[in-house]
Amino acid sequence: MGTKPSIHVVKSMYEHAWMKAPGVEGVGIGKDIYGDETIIIYTSDITSTSRYITLSIQGYIIRIEQSGEFNAYT
Repeated sequence: MGTKPSIHVVKSMYEHAWMKAPGVEGVGIGKDIYGDETIIIYTSDITSTSRYITLSIQGYIIRIEQSGEFNAYT
């Protein structure tokens, strides 16, 4: 069995596809309650997003968080 890729590599590999899911506003990296790295999907519509995002990928837990819409400021 091979070595698990870094969470940053996994995020980079899938971020574009995740951003196409309904309601997804952003993707980040954080830690769970045990201190393990996790991928965080920020969404304005948790119900719609949950239908398209798996609970884990390549050994990393995916956490979906209700965030509301993100607005870019210049």
